[in-house]
Amino acid sequence: MREFFIVLGVLAVTALLTVFTVENMIQGPNTQPDTTANTKPSNVPATGSTIPVTSEDIPTPGLSSETITQTSTSTTDHKQGETVSTRTVNEFKLVLSSAPYTINGQSFDAEIGTIEVQEIRGQEDSRKIELPVIRIFSTNPNPQVPVFLLADGPGKSNLWQANTPTWLLDQHDLIIVGYRGVDGSVSLDLPEVAQTLESMQVDPLSPVGLDQMGNAIRQGFNRLRQSGIAVDHYTITDVVGDIDNVRQALSFNQIHFFATGYGTRVAYAYGVNYPQFVQRSLMVGMNPPGGLITDPVHLDEVFQDYAQLWQQTGQGTNLLQTIRTALGQLPQTWQGLRIDADKVRMGTLLQLANVTNAPRVFDAYVQASRGDIAGLAWLASFYDQYVRDINWGDFYAKGGSADAELNRNYTAELAASGFVFGSPLSQLQWGGYQRGGVSLSPIDFSNRTPQTTFVNTLMVHGSLDPLTPVREAESMLPYLSNGRLVVLNDMGHTDDLMHLQPGAFQQLVKSYFSNGSVDQSRFVSQRIRFN
Repeated sequence: MREFFIVLGVLAVTALLTVFTVENMIQGPNTQPDTTANTKPSNVPATGSTIPVTSEDIPTPGLSSETITQTSTSTTDHKQGETVSTRTVNEFKLVLSSAPYTINGQSFDAEIGTIEVQEIRGQEDSRKIELPVIRIFSTNPNPQVPVFLLADGPGKSNLWQANTPTWLLDQHDLIIVGYRGVDGSVSLDLPEVAQTLESMQVDPLSPVGLDQMGNAIRQGFNRLRQSGIAVDHYTITDVVGDIDNVRQALSFNQIHFFATGYGTRVAYAYGVNYPQFVQRSLMVGMNPPGGLITDPVHLDEVFQDYAQLWQQTGQGTNLLQTIRTALGQLPQTWQGLRIDADKVRMGTLLQLANVTNAPRVFDAYVQASRGDIAGLAWLASFYDQYVRDINWGDFYAKGGSADAELNRNYTAELAASGFVFGSPLSQLQWGGYQRGGVSLSPIDFSNRTPQTTFVNTLMVHGSLDPLTPVREAESMLPYLSNGRLVVLNDMGHTDDLMHLQPGAFQQLVKSYFSNGSVDQSRFVSQRIRFN
């Protein structure tokens, strides 16, 4: 949330007041869009300038005789000398102020503001919630189609900072819309869950541990509901509607998506509901419908691939047997600290999201099999970091409504029995959720299951991704009529894909957004050096 408070600071200086109500999310025909470019007004980059807004009607599918009209107003904060631009589409407003936006110490021309949306879509008397909106302007006076950024999650912010692909600004505006439930005026955070998981004196995946987590989840959601928050309306489809409200207010007829992890699920759902507005969708670490629950079979395949690489590099031990031995003889305490095997397994997955951590991770198991468990204690420590970093209410509002099936026995289905590793993170997340008995309304069937779409889609995936195994992306190919999958060998989750060979990745993305080509020519073979 640190980035959001930065945004709030800017908003406080400009003293913005926003009122924004939204129409229902409208599903358009599943057709292939025409290619059009969006251009930036020539008077924009100067701080204090106002983006001109046309008064033309914005075509919106699904409206019969209604039209959506757009007007604009401008006010000046004389104390600060800045101009606030207000766009009104029907009865909702987007308020933005021109201000520099700093990323990694570099300042960019931008507009920063908020949008108000209905908490319950289509309900006129619904209360309004605020979401931050950031538009970073391209350095090109005639930019191509704008790119909407969608970050990993759920339970995490969409206010990009360190990983912002600023290298796209030479051709595109970048648009950031905060995720409802995490960013903005309403947070679904459940401190009850994090506190329970951190203070637990039993194995978190034991029946007692999962019961304790379930109780914390139930108490947290009861508190949210009692405070007046409509928790059933913080779903993926609601996020899709928020994004489309911003698209309309900014008069974009075509957009690109740059999505990572869970953000790919949002981009996919947007393409199913509004295909005519998506020119190209880039999905880095694709998470398909159902993918928020990691299949232990697919995860086992990742460890089998690691074991093969381990053998090819001449290691003198059997990697999988070494892991089993180390976990099987793990003491309950080490230097006065509890060391639960399941925390070690979860820490292992979190660390293996980046393949550069693999040598240290597997060396920790080798040393533990010889009696030194300091490395496994290090792995277990990442469990505590993980449970603190997640907005648990948002995680379950998005994931529970999209993928959860309470008639499944997640505790047994995702356990390590019969598998090398099982699926411990999903077992914690969904075993606890199931025991909590929280009732969240599922999103509609078309957004819970794979649907055929004609949207131009490029999936980029790592062959060693333990958080969303590559089989998840492969399963989507039959549903993407204009889809491609690029598998990068010996790479993990999204950070690996973007940063291990950044020049190659940037060329791939730029060529794809520019003309639809898939240029992998700069990627080179790499091997993990376990020594």
